[in-house]
Amino acid sequence: MLYPMFVRRCTFGGMTGEMPDFPGCSPEGYTMDELMENVQPAALEWMREQGVTSLPVPSSPEEDETGCPPLFVEITLPSPFHAE
Repeated sequence: MLYPMFVRRCTFGGMTGEMPDFPGCSPEGYTMDELMENVQPAALEWMREQGVTSLPVPSSPEEDETGCPPLFVEITLPSPFHAE
């Protein structure tokens, strides 16, 4: 499924993703490629920590509080997936 993510530049370099459908899940990377590689593992780790066994229903925000549009990222569940 596709989920919105807002990309933020970090003060001391790199960037982080803010994912409204995964509150508190913030993948990071020094480059955009690295950030994108970290999205799926960060979302799955968040789900395990929360004890969530199914993907949330995606929201569809058009922009954040600063007017920035989201980047949509794909999150998939491996089969089988266990929240531990």
